[in-house]
Formats: sequence, structure tokens, C-alpha cells
Amino acid sequence: ARDVLVTNIAPAIEGIKAAMESREIQEFLKHFKDGIFIPRRISAAFAAVLFLSEKVGRGFGEKVSVIRFADEAQVLPFGNSYYMDSASGKKGVLEEAARMIVDRIGNSYGQATQLGAAMRSAHQVLDNFQSMNPDQPTMIILLTDGIPTDGDAFFNEIKKFSENPNVVIYIVGLGNPDDELMARAASLCGGEYFKPEDAGDLLIWYSKRARDLTVKLKAHKE
Repeated sequence: ARDVLVTNIAPAIEGIKAAMESREIQEFLKHFKDGIFIPRRISAAFAAVLFLSEKVGRGFGEKVSVIRFADEAQVLPFGNSYYMDSASGKKGVLEEAARMIVDRIGNSYGQATQLGAAMRSAHQVLDNFQSMNPDQPTMIILLTDGIPTDGDAFFNEIKKFSENPNVVIYIVGLGNPDDELMARAASLCGGEYFKPEDAGDLLIWYSKRARDLTVKLKAHKE
């Protein structure tokens, strides 16, 4: 299984360094030296932090939940909530979320790939979101480095999501996933399957996804 090459992300790293002064984040960012390969779990944590920072930067009030999965699936807590409100305005909310992501994802290890459990958790989060706003468009980004180890559970959940016109699913493959299965799953839900060549590719892709949800959902509905 391949790790991820660090290249073309220096501006993003410097931006996060400047915005977050905590020791945990500063130590975490030391992994990212141009030209080296980093473990996929570190890349996954960086991707989650990057996506949150993009959402906060836009300030449109979108809600973001993060689900960690390996041997089990866990919806990460944001204070007393299961999501982060990107327009909360609360000082330090992004840095607090970033520290938690680094701890729970960047420093975690697991042998399994419980994709079915992760998607069930995503469905529970979606139900809660839709109880607040039934027609709210929702983007799910699944970042995986493996093949589902829980049988058909993953694809069964994907079929349920495909019936909801307000949901689009993107899948990012970092290691050696089942490319055919992931491409099929993303296509069913109006999204795409993407395998970045390096961390710079991942950075560009996440930046675009933070901006284009409305356009993609419109295309999906048609």
C-alpha cells in the first residue's frame, strides 16, 4: 500500500501554522516536508483539517461532521455537539477541532476498514441534519485507504443514500481500495471517485469540493 507524497502544499501548511498556535498542531505539521512520503492516516487527518479550514474561511454557516473509522466507526465530538458550525464565530473553534482530529485520526491505528459502519453513522448524522432542515443539501466525502471488511454493508448503505436527491457522495482513495467498487458507489450518489497522485493533488481537490456543492447537487437532481 502506498503512502502519500508531500509536494505543492507549502502555502497551505504555512496558513495553518499561522492560524493555529497549539503545540499539537505545530508538531503535526512537522510531518509535511516537501519530497517525503507520509502515512495515509496522517494525510487523512490533514485532509479533514484542511476541509474544515476551507469551510470556516467561507463562513456560509455550513455544518460539518467528521466520522473516524477503522476497527469501528465514531462520530467525532465538537464540544457538546456532533458537528462544527462553520459560522459560529467562537474563538478557537477551528483549532480545537483540528487538535481533536489530529488526536483521533492522525494518531490512531486499526486493522479493519469498517466502511459499512461508517456509512451507517453518516446516515444517522444526515437524519439529524434533515430534522433541522429537510431540504438542506449535504455533501459526504469518504476518504479510504482500503477495501470494506464488513461484507456488503457498505454498498447497501450507498444504495440508501442514492435514493436521496439532496445528498452527493465523493470518495477519495489513498492506498489500495477497490477502485471499481468506489467509482460505482460515488457515481450512484452523483459524485466522483478520486485518487490523488500526491498531497498537492489532494489539497486542490478539497479546496474545490469546499466550493462546488450547490452546482453538483443541481446536476445530480437533473
